[in-house]
Formats: sequence, C-alpha cells, structure tokens
Amino acid sequence: MKIYSKEHEKALKLRNNMGLCFKRHLDHVESYDAIVKKAKTPEEKKRVITAWEAREKALDKKEDVAYTNYYNYMHKNFDNETIEKKLIKYKDGFVDDKFINNLFKTKARADKKQKRSVKK
Repeated sequence: MKIYSKEHEKALKLRNNMGLCFKRHLDHVESYDAIVKKAKTPEEKKRVITAWEAREKALDKKEDVAYTNYYNYMHKNFDNETIEKKLIKYKDGFVDDKFINNLFKTKARADKKQKRSVKK
C-alpha cells in the first residue's frame, strides 16, 4: 500500500490503534465466563466480577478515546461532504483502511493538480 503523506500514515496508525483497543476489549468481554467459572466461593466470585467490571470500564474508555482521536483527525483533514460521498462503498465504513487510502489518494491527486496549475 502506498502512503501518500504523513497525514495518511498517521490516520492509518490511529485506525490500527483503534482496532487494537477494540480487539483487547472484545477479548476481555469473551473472557467473562471463564473468569467467573474459576471463582469457587461467592466472595471470590464477587471480587473477580468487580475487578472484571473495573477493567471493562477502563477498556471502554480507551476505546472511546482511540475512536475520538481518529474521528477528530479525519474531520480535521476532510470535510463531512467529502467523507459522506466516499463512505457509501466501504464494508467497514469510516474505519476501513481502503476508505482512508481512497481519501488520501484523492487528496494527493488534487494537491498535485493544484501544483501543476500554479507552475503554468
């Protein structure tokens, strides 16, 4: 995959970070049953559930921060109209790598055309 600019690279990193946060959160949610089954006494079960819920809140907050960073960054570089026009064709929508590549590819072409017209 071709990287068109530093902004493009940063958008991909933010998207990957968001994916990692989501994966960690999903793994944590899926581990609930196994963790609760290991607890033998009611007190231990309550303690384990409380710890699990605290970690759940922390992971949820990290996931929200990662999405907010990505969302703000993309809207800093592109207006809503541009995003909505391109969004229709992508499976994962706003967080799809192909979507990000397409936006930055279009932006790089537009910048290149503008530089050519200035030179003439």
